[in-house]
Amino acid sequence: MTGWIVQVDEDSPEHARYALEDGFWDIRSFRAFTNMSEGDDVFFWVGGQTPHSRLHGWGRVTTVPTELTGDMPKARWKDVDTGTYTHRFTLEPIASAPSWRPTWTQLQAFAQKPMAASASGSPMPAPSMVHRVRSLYNTDSSSDLSFDALTVRSEFDKVPDYLVDGVDTRQFTLRAIAQRRGGKKFRNTLLQAYDGRCAVTGFNVPDSLEAAHIDRYRGERTDHVQNGLLLRADIHTLFDLHLLAIDDEYRVSLSSELKESSYAALNGAAIVLPLAADHHPSKDALQRHRADCAWFVEL
Repeated sequence: MTGWIVQVDEDSPEHARYALEDGFWDIRSFRAFTNMSEGDDVFFWVGGQTPHSRLHGWGRVTTVPTELTGDMPKARWKDVDTGTYTHRFTLEPIASAPSWRPTWTQLQAFAQKPMAASASGSPMPAPSMVHRVRSLYNTDSSSDLSFDALTVRSEFDKVPDYLVDGVDTRQFTLRAIAQRRGGKKFRNTLLQAYDGRCAVTGFNVPDSLEAAHIDRYRGERTDHVQNGLLLRADIHTLFDLHLLAIDDEYRVSLSSELKESSYAALNGAAIVLPLAADHHPSKDALQRHRADCAWFVEL
Protein backbone atom coordinates (compact mmCIF):
# COMPACT_ATOMS: atom_id res chain seq x y z
CA MET A 1 0.00 0.00 0.00
CA THR A 2 1.09 3.55 -0.77
CA GLY A 3 -0.09 7.06 -0.06
CA TRP A 4 -0.15 9.74 -2.75
CA ILE A 5 -0.08 13.52 -2.81
CA VAL A 6 -2.05 14.36 -5.95
CA GLN A 7 -1.46 17.79 -7.45
CA VAL A 8 -4.44 19.95 -8.42
CA ASP A 9 -3.87 22.98 -10.65
CA GLU A 10 -4.04 26.24 -8.71
CA ASP A 11 -6.38 27.65 -11.38
CA SER A 12 -8.86 24.83 -10.80
CA PRO A 13 -9.02 24.21 -7.03
CA GLU A 14 -12.62 23.03 -7.37
CA HIS A 15 -11.34 19.92 -9.15
CA ALA A 16 -10.34 18.47 -5.77
CA ARG A 17 -13.96 18.74 -4.62
CA TYR A 18 -15.24 17.28 -7.90
CA ALA A 19 -12.96 14.27 -7.42
CA LEU A 20 -14.47 13.40 -4.03
CA GLU A 21 -18.03 14.19 -5.12
CA ASP A 22 -17.84 12.23 -8.40
CA GLY A 23 -15.54 9.45 -7.23
CA PHE A 24 -12.78 9.65 -9.82
CA TRP A 25 -9.65 11.51 -10.91
CA ASP A 26 -8.36 11.90 -14.46
CA ILE A 27 -4.64 12.08 -15.18
CA ARG A 28 -2.39 13.06 -18.06
CA SER A 29 0.80 11.37 -16.95
CA PHE A 30 0.06 7.69 -16.44
CA ARG A 31 3.73 7.01 -15.78
CA ALA A 32 3.56 8.95 -12.49
CA PHE A 33 0.89 6.55 -11.20
CA THR A 34 2.08 3.19 -12.52
CA ASN A 35 2.59 1.85 -8.98
CA MET A 36 -0.87 2.86 -7.72
CA SER A 37 -2.90 0.04 -6.16
CA GLU A 38 -6.41 -0.46 -4.85
CA GLY A 39 -6.56 0.67 -1.25
CA ASP A 40 -3.98 3.43 -1.68
CA ASP A 41 -4.74 6.73 0.04
CA VAL A 42 -4.77 9.92 -2.05
CA PHE A 43 -4.46 13.40 -0.56
CA PHE A 44 -5.29 16.25 -2.94
CA TRP A 45 -3.01 19.29 -2.88
CA VAL A 46 -3.74 22.61 -4.59
CA GLY A 47 -0.45 24.30 -5.42
CA GLY A 48 0.53 27.87 -6.10
CA GLN A 49 0.11 30.95 -3.95
CA THR A 50 -3.65 31.42 -3.71
CA PRO A 51 -6.18 31.27 -0.85
CA HIS A 52 -6.96 27.72 -2.01
CA SER A 53 -3.33 26.53 -1.84
CA ARG A 54 -3.44 23.76 0.75
CA LEU A 55 -4.26 20.15 1.39
CA HIS A 56 -7.80 19.33 0.31
CA GLY A 57 -9.75 16.06 0.40
CA TRP A 58 -8.55 12.57 1.28
CA GLY A 59 -9.82 9.55 -0.66
CA ARG A 60 -9.24 5.82 -1.09
CA VAL A 61 -8.39 4.30 -4.49
CA THR A 62 -11.01 1.74 -5.56
CA THR A 63 -9.71 1.00 -9.09
CA VAL A 64 -6.24 1.66 -10.47
CA PRO A 65 -5.72 4.02 -13.44
CA THR A 66 -7.28 2.70 -16.63
CA GLU A 67 -7.41 4.22 -20.08
CA LEU A 68 -10.25 6.68 -20.60
CA THR A 69 -13.06 5.47 -22.85
CA GLY A 70 -16.12 7.14 -24.30
CA ASP A 71 -18.54 5.20 -22.10
CA MET A 72 -17.09 6.62 -18.88
CA PRO A 73 -18.93 9.49 -17.16
CA LYS A 74 -17.76 12.87 -18.42
CA ALA A 75 -15.66 14.78 -15.91
CA ARG A 76 -16.47 18.27 -14.71
CA TRP A 77 -12.92 19.55 -15.21
CA LYS A 78 -12.73 23.05 -16.67
CA ASP A 79 -10.39 21.72 -19.36
CA VAL A 80 -12.15 18.40 -19.90
CA ASP A 81 -12.07 18.81 -23.68
CA THR A 82 -8.59 20.29 -23.96
CA GLY A 83 -6.66 18.82 -21.05
CA THR A 84 -5.32 15.73 -22.89
CA TYR A 85 -6.37 13.38 -20.09
CA THR A 86 -5.58 9.75 -20.82
CA HIS A 87 -6.37 7.66 -17.72
CA ARG A 88 -8.73 7.60 -14.75
CA PHE A 89 -8.68 6.04 -11.30
CA THR A 90 -11.75 5.81 -9.09
CA LEU A 91 -11.91 6.57 -5.39
CA GLU A 92 -14.21 6.95 -2.43
CA PRO A 93 -14.05 9.94 -0.07
CA ILE A 94 -12.80 9.74 3.49
CA ALA A 95 -12.43 13.34 4.65
CA SER A 96 -12.46 16.93 3.47
CA ALA A 97 -9.69 19.46 4.02
CA PRO A 98 -7.85 19.52 7.37
CA SER A 99 -7.88 22.71 9.42
CA TRP A 100 -4.12 23.14 9.47
CA ARG A 101 -2.80 24.68 6.25
CA PRO A 102 0.85 23.66 5.86
CA THR A 103 2.96 25.10 3.07
CA TRP A 104 4.50 22.66 0.61
CA THR A 105 7.78 22.84 2.54
CA GLN A 106 6.00 22.20 5.84
CA LEU A 107 4.08 19.28 4.36
CA GLN A 108 7.30 17.64 3.18
CA ALA A 109 8.85 18.15 6.61
CA PHE A 110 5.77 16.78 8.35
CA ALA A 111 5.56 13.71 6.10
CA GLN A 112 9.34 13.34 6.19
CA LYS A 113 9.33 12.90 2.43
CA PRO A 114 10.94 15.18 -0.19
CA MET A 115 8.46 15.65 -3.03
CA ALA A 116 8.59 17.58 -6.29
CA ALA A 117 6.02 20.38 -6.33
CA SER A 118 5.63 19.92 -10.09
CA ALA A 119 4.87 16.19 -9.94
CA SER A 120 1.28 15.20 -10.74
CA GLY A 121 1.51 12.43 -8.17
CA SER A 122 4.03 11.98 -5.37
CA PRO A 123 4.09 8.54 -3.73
CA MET A 124 4.61 8.04 0.00
CA PRO A 125 5.53 4.35 0.32
CA ALA A 126 6.34 4.28 4.05
CA PRO A 127 3.45 3.68 6.48
CA SER A 128 4.85 6.31 8.84
CA MET A 129 4.53 8.96 6.09
CA VAL A 130 0.92 8.05 5.37
CA HIS A 131 -0.03 8.01 9.04
CA ARG A 132 1.47 11.44 9.56
CA VAL A 133 -0.56 12.98 6.75
CA ARG A 134 -3.68 11.09 7.85
CA SER A 135 -3.29 12.57 11.32
CA LEU A 136 -3.98 16.04 9.92
CA TYR A 137 -7.53 15.06 9.00
CA ASN A 138 -10.50 14.74 11.34
CA THR A 139 -12.69 11.97 9.95
CA ASP A 140 -15.17 12.34 12.82
CA SER A 141 -16.26 15.81 11.72
CA SER A 142 -15.53 15.94 8.03
CA SER A 143 -16.96 12.68 6.74
CA ASP A 144 -19.82 10.30 7.40
CA LEU A 145 -17.49 7.43 6.48
CA SER A 146 -15.44 5.36 8.87
CA PHE A 147 -12.63 3.04 7.87
CA ASP A 148 -14.95 0.09 8.48
CA ALA A 149 -17.48 1.56 6.03
CA LEU A 150 -15.02 1.87 3.16
CA THR A 151 -15.37 -0.55 0.27
CA VAL A 152 -11.62 -1.06 -0.07
CA ARG A 153 -9.52 -1.55 3.04
CA SER A 154 -5.93 -0.53 3.55
CA GLU A 155 -3.31 -2.14 5.73
CA PHE A 156 -2.71 1.38 7.04
CA ASP A 157 -6.19 1.36 8.61
CA LYS A 158 -4.76 -0.71 11.44
CA VAL A 159 -3.56 1.34 14.39
CA PRO A 160 0.18 1.74 13.88
CA ASP A 161 2.71 0.88 16.53
CA TYR A 162 3.86 3.78 18.63
CA LEU A 163 6.88 5.23 16.85
CA VAL A 164 9.69 7.11 18.52
CA ASP A 165 11.71 8.31 15.57
CA GLY A 166 13.34 11.40 16.96
CA VAL A 167 11.16 13.78 14.96
CA ASP A 168 9.84 16.74 16.91
CA THR A 169 6.32 17.47 15.65
CA ARG A 170 5.35 19.79 18.50
CA GLN A 171 5.55 22.91 16.36
CA PHE A 172 2.96 21.46 14.00
CA THR A 173 0.69 20.43 16.88
CA LEU A 174 0.89 23.83 18.51
CA ARG A 175 0.25 25.54 15.18
CA ALA A 176 -2.86 23.39 14.62
CA ILE A 177 -4.13 24.16 18.12
CA ALA A 178 -3.53 27.86 17.60
CA GLN A 179 -5.53 27.81 14.39
CA ARG A 180 -8.38 25.89 16.00
CA ARG A 181 -8.52 28.42 18.85
CA GLY A 182 -8.94 31.17 16.28
CA GLY A 183 -6.99 34.18 15.06
CA LYS A 184 -5.30 35.97 17.95
CA LYS A 185 -7.08 39.29 17.44
CA PHE A 186 -10.51 37.68 16.93
CA ARG A 187 -10.07 35.42 19.96
CA ASN A 188 -8.88 38.26 22.18
CA THR A 189 -11.91 40.31 21.15
CA LEU A 190 -14.24 37.47 22.16
CA LEU A 191 -12.34 36.78 25.40
CA GLN A 192 -12.91 40.39 26.37
CA ALA A 193 -16.54 40.53 25.18
CA TYR A 194 -17.51 37.33 27.03
CA ASP A 195 -15.40 38.12 30.08
CA GLY A 196 -13.34 34.98 29.55
CA ARG A 197 -16.29 32.60 29.87
CA CYS A 198 -17.72 30.03 27.47
CA ALA A 199 -21.00 31.41 26.13
CA VAL A 200 -22.74 28.04 26.59
CA THR A 201 -21.23 26.53 29.76
CA GLY A 202 -19.80 29.54 31.59
CA PHE A 203 -16.50 27.64 31.77
CA ASN A 204 -13.72 30.13 32.51
CA VAL A 205 -10.39 28.42 31.81
CA PRO A 206 -8.96 30.60 29.00
CA ASP A 207 -6.68 27.93 27.53
CA SER A 208 -9.71 25.73 26.82
CA LEU A 209 -11.74 28.47 25.10
CA GLU A 210 -11.92 28.93 21.34
CA ALA A 211 -13.16 31.63 18.99
CA ALA A 212 -16.01 30.08 17.03
CA HIS A 213 -17.32 31.65 13.84
CA ILE A 214 -21.10 31.52 13.38
CA ASP A 215 -21.02 32.16 9.63
CA ARG A 216 -18.01 30.26 8.31
CA TYR A 217 -14.73 32.12 8.06
CA ARG A 218 -14.48 34.00 4.77
CA GLY A 219 -11.59 36.34 5.42
CA GLU A 220 -11.03 39.16 7.90
CA ARG A 221 -14.52 40.58 7.37
CA THR A 222 -16.00 37.56 9.15
CA ASP A 223 -13.70 38.04 12.17
CA HIS A 224 -16.39 40.28 13.68
CA VAL A 225 -17.46 40.08 17.31
CA GLN A 226 -21.12 39.66 16.21
CA ASN A 227 -20.09 36.67 14.10
CA GLY A 228 -18.37 34.99 17.02
CA LEU A 229 -19.01 32.93 20.11
CA LEU A 230 -16.45 32.15 22.78
CA LEU A 231 -16.85 28.40 23.32
CA ARG A 232 -15.16 25.63 25.23
CA ALA A 233 -13.33 23.35 22.78
CA ASP A 234 -15.86 20.48 22.92
CA ILE A 235 -18.82 22.87 22.58
CA HIS A 236 -17.11 24.50 19.59
CA THR A 237 -16.85 21.09 17.93
CA LEU A 238 -20.54 20.32 18.54
CA PHE A 239 -21.49 23.75 17.19
CA ASP A 240 -19.40 23.24 14.03
CA LEU A 241 -20.96 19.79 13.59
CA HIS A 242 -24.42 21.40 13.76
CA LEU A 243 -25.37 19.24 16.73
CA LEU A 244 -25.82 22.30 18.91
CA ALA A 245 -27.49 25.58 17.92
CA ILE A 246 -28.54 28.87 19.49
CA ASP A 247 -32.16 29.95 19.00
CA ASP A 248 -33.54 33.45 18.46
CA GLU A 249 -33.91 33.93 22.22
CA TYR A 250 -30.23 33.09 22.73
CA ARG A 251 -31.04 29.72 24.24
CA VAL A 252 -29.24 26.44 23.55
CA SER A 253 -30.90 23.81 21.36
CA LEU A 254 -29.50 20.31 21.15
CA SER A 255 -29.94 17.60 18.55
CA SER A 256 -31.85 14.51 19.66
CA GLU A 257 -28.67 12.49 20.20
CA LEU A 258 -27.21 15.15 22.49
CA LYS A 259 -30.45 15.32 24.47
CA GLU A 260 -29.74 11.70 25.43
CA SER A 261 -26.14 12.43 26.42
CA SER A 262 -24.27 14.09 29.27
CA TYR A 263 -24.86 17.42 27.50
CA ALA A 264 -28.63 17.16 28.04
CA ALA A 265 -28.70 19.72 30.86
CA LEU A 266 -27.60 22.43 28.43
CA ASN A 267 -30.77 22.18 26.34
CA GLY A 268 -32.86 25.32 26.74
CA ALA A 269 -30.25 27.11 28.85
CA ALA A 270 -29.64 30.80 28.14
CA ILE A 271 -26.18 31.57 26.84
CA VAL A 272 -23.80 34.07 28.41
CA LEU A 273 -24.11 37.34 26.50
CA PRO A 274 -21.61 40.18 26.37
CA LEU A 275 -22.53 43.21 28.46
CA ALA A 276 -22.39 45.46 25.40
CA ALA A 277 -25.47 44.96 23.22
CA ASP A 278 -23.49 45.70 20.07
CA HIS A 279 -21.29 42.69 20.90
CA HIS A 280 -24.21 40.25 21.01
CA PRO A 281 -24.06 37.49 18.39
CA SER A 282 -25.90 38.29 15.17
CA LYS A 283 -29.36 36.72 15.11
CA ASP A 284 -29.21 36.55 11.33
CA ALA A 285 -25.95 34.59 11.49
CA LEU A 286 -27.37 32.26 14.15
CA GLN A 287 -30.44 31.68 11.96
CA ARG A 288 -28.19 30.74 9.02
CA HIS A 289 -26.34 28.32 11.27
CA ARG A 290 -29.63 26.76 12.41
CA ALA A 291 -30.72 26.39 8.79
CA ASP A 292 -27.87 23.89 8.39
CA CYS A 293 -29.10 21.89 11.40
CA ALA A 294 -31.45 19.36 9.76
CA TRP A 295 -33.01 18.50 13.14
CA PHE A 296 -33.90 22.08 14.15
CA VAL A 297 -37.45 23.29 13.66
CA GLU A 298 -38.11 27.02 13.84
CA LEU A 299 -41.18 27.77 15.96
